[in-house]
Amino acid sequence: MFVRSYIIAAAAATLSSTVFAQDVSEPLTEVTEKVSRNDDAPESIFQRDDGVCYAFGIDFQDGGSYFIDSRSNASFTAVSQFEGCQNDTSYILLVNDETGDQYECSSVPTVPEDTAQLSTCPIEKNQMATGNWSILAIGNNGAEGDPFAWQRNFFISVGIPETTTYTPTVTYTQTSTPITTTTSTSVIQTTSTVPNTQTITVPGVVKTKTITPKPVTTTSKKMITRTFNRWTKTQVIITQTTTASCTVPPRPHFPDPECHVIPTIIPIPRGLKINAKRADKPVPIEYARKRFESARAAKARTEQELAARDNNLAVRSPDAPTITITAQTAVNSTTTIYASTSTITDVTLTTSTALITNPPSTIKQGVLTKTITIPPKTKTITRIGYTVSYKTKTMSLTWTRTTTVTPTAQVTACKRKGGHFGKADL
Repeated sequence: MFVRSYIIAAAAATLSSTVFAQDVSEPLTEVTEKVSRNDDAPESIFQRDDGVCYAFGIDFQDGGSYFIDSRSNASFTAVSQFEGCQNDTSYILLVNDETGDQYECSSVPTVPEDTAQLSTCPIEKNQMATGNWSILAIGNNGAEGDPFAWQRNFFISVGIPETTTYTPTVTYTQTSTPITTTTSTSVIQTTSTVPNTQTITVPGVVKTKTITPKPVTTTSKKMITRTFNRWTKTQVIITQTTTASCTVPPRPHFPDPECHVIPTIIPIPRGLKINAKRADKPVPIEYARKRFESARAAKARTEQELAARDNNLAVRSPDAPTITITAQTAVNSTTTIYASTSTITDVTLTTSTALITNPPSTIKQGVLTKTITIPPKTKTITRIGYTVSYKTKTMSLTWTRTTTVTPTAQVTACKRKGGHFGKADL
């Protein structure tokens, strides 16, 4: 075996779960230490013995910290890979380091090499508790092979995932033209001729009398229209669906450390000695064997339930501690760009009238009087008005809302490889 120093943050195992190897009636021989390793050393320094069957954790790795969804009634599963092994099977045990409880999970083959092997445990995720846990991989490694016992230790946080809502923001940009009004005055000059009532008698032959009619007034109107834009807002939401991708954690550089937990629910391989660092005192082997037989019977009762549940495991392990959803509607803001001020000139018209008095009439004695009527003068008044009209324009923004789906078939395939969907604390 190889040597590794690590910290066990759990209490000492209970009396019923610890057995010293020397209590086994059959003679046991200690497996010679074939490997010495330092976790901080580069992989090239770690030399592996060809006669040793190594185990690697994939989804749960030694020294890791993981989150478990307490709402899930799916069975706990673990994925392992093996290297340098003979054609055989490996026991997989799940151990609660806080209580010492052991669960025998489904056995997995140790060949082909470097192939993900899924093991299902007889405990649901909602039955697990926060604390230190371990997975044991124990096997004979063939009829005459070197038996192995490996242990990966990790911490599990059990709880309800936090849900966060992502609200996208869209910005509308509109233009606005300020309006100011100035008034100017325009003077229309008119003249009006007034008849003279005075009569001058002079010597002459012709008497001339001029009559000027009152001016005729006409009115004209002119309308000025100024058009401005009025804006409305609208959102176009494009919904698209993507398929979640499976993320498989990379296999660790080093295999699982040496096992220090005595299994009480499986037979210990012949010739294997486990150094139980956490043992309080030895337990008789006969008592351990009775526990083994009792656990076997309990496992048989749950075999069918586990097989039926295996096809419905839609929750991965480890689970995502945070679930992010996208809001149905985006928050909008408006940016206004102001153009140069537009000036409207309002013209006010006034009339100025000048009175012109004709010269006095001249009367000549003894001569016929002639009357002259001149055409009336025309006075025109122009009235100018203005109106403001608004043209409605629509500002339209388009954003995409993506929904991620995970087909059940892909969940099962991903789980068997030791992968997960989404982001997890690995």
